[in-house]
Amino acid sequence: MILTLSFLIPALIMTCYFASRHMAPFGNSSLLTVDLGQQYVDFFAYFRHCLLHDPSGIFYTFQKALGGEMFGIWTYYLLSPFNLILLFFPDHVITSGILVITVLKYGAAGFTFAWLLFKSGVQRNWTVIGFATSYAMMGWMIANQLNLMWLDAVVILPLIVLGLLRLINGQGCRTYIIWLAALLIINYYMAYMVCLFSILFFIYEAISQYDNRQTFFKQAGRYIGSSLLAAGIAAVTLLPTWYSLSLSKSKYTVTNVKFKFEYFPFKMLSKLFLGGFNFSQMPKGMPNLFVGSVVLVGVVAFFIRRDVRSLRRWMALIITFVLLLSLCFQPLDLVWHAMQFPIWYPYRFSFVVSFWLIWLAANALQKDFVPDPAQILIMVVVGAAVIVYVWLNLTSFSFLSHNQVMIGGLFYVAAVCLVALPQKQAFFYQLIFSIFIIAEMTSNMVTSLNHITYVSQTEYGNYQQVMTKEVDGVTSKHKGFYRMTPTFMRTKNDPLSGQFNGGSVFSSTLEKNDADVHGQHWSARW
Repeated sequence: MILTLSFLIPALIMTCYFASRHMAPFGNSSLLTVDLGQQYVDFFAYFRHCLLHDPSGIFYTFQKALGGEMFGIWTYYLLSPFNLILLFFPDHVITSGILVITVLKYGAAGFTFAWLLFKSGVQRNWTVIGFATSYAMMGWMIANQLNLMWLDAVVILPLIVLGLLRLINGQGCRTYIIWLAALLIINYYMAYMVCLFSILFFIYEAISQYDNRQTFFKQAGRYIGSSLLAAGIAAVTLLPTWYSLSLSKSKYTVTNVKFKFEYFPFKMLSKLFLGGFNFSQMPKGMPNLFVGSVVLVGVVAFFIRRDVRSLRRWMALIITFVLLLSLCFQPLDLVWHAMQFPIWYPYRFSFVVSFWLIWLAANALQKDFVPDPAQILIMVVVGAAVIVYVWLNLTSFSFLSHNQVMIGGLFYVAAVCLVALPQKQAFFYQLIFSIFIIAEMTSNMVTSLNHITYVSQTEYGNYQQVMTKEVDGVTSKHKGFYRMTPTFMRTKNDPLSGQFNGGSVFSSTLEKNDADVHGQHWSARW
């Protein structure tokens, strides 16, 4: 029941919100915005066409610019199993399929995090629903739901961590190998970030429970061997992708690194308040770290609980410091992004930081934890310091208002009071605990997404129908090999969604030679 609700609650909340915004199929709007409307939707239409009509397009097509291999596009954009849902939605209503996939990924993220908490024994009561909702609807998910192909990493990360815990505890390597290989196949880019995080998590967990040198080296050997085996299984896609990248993305690798902070580190505290996201944060903003007040109180609680082993506490502090430093120190930021600065959507790896914070909170806020007055005072002082800093520097944060800071402060005070209550075994307490988190995460989602505008379903659907009619009018009369150049265009990827040989394309894996031939001013947008 708890696992089912962990899936249903995030999915239903997002469905209700999309329906209230009249997103197709609930009205005349859509989820298409920025790259989802300018790139990905055309790739999704191409995905449908290939699987239903022309499987050879998986490997090569003349619809892509002057013609080229397509494997790089498939392994970056299209290998999510969720995409099979698109087969049931014709091109002109594919936006409805995109909404279904988005909602299911929110629900799946909540489910897998709840599964991790259950199977690891960290939480096994109704509070699981609250932590699962915090994870599924964290600020990173809200800000990046348009980058649909990245969300699989959020769904699979808890399963990889569960496998890692089992591996470290000598319970077998199968779970870790299967899910790491799956993510490497589904999206190698986000998998790279998860692999880096798995190194930090292994170090944290293995050293925290360090017993003797022999045991540690056995754990390390299992971790390294299992990781290599997972990569070997995924080589069926990784090797062709590596070749594709050698013609495109690798040409833009940064070799000149500057040792500097990208912004004043304390500014990221502003992203802990609800609604800390707007359109201006997409091209160049700070990391999306919103996880809710209860989680923040839980993180503080983890470091002040007296029953937490000292070595575990220090290791958690070191890992937290490394992760937070990565969010503002340029060399580390560059490492997380595979030595290429992202164009738009900065700090893409911050979902692992949010996972880490929620994981610490879930470990700390056990049903037997009742903070004493001194611990409550520390929670209050830490929260007050954050609120005062953001309030005094509010003019630096265009995405925040005085009301948002005050509401965030009230949520934090309420969270401290909630955590301070005794009798956490009671069903009523656990229910209020989860409802509180759900309410705050929903408030953040509504406030953040209300800042974003979207393409209407009519605009997209009518265009697709007109383009299909015009293309069919030509191809039905001329059966030879030729190219067409439309006198109208919605995106550079119209040839992919319209199934005709054009001369334009835009993707993050566009070969550098194609860009040079076209004379296009192109920026790699990983």
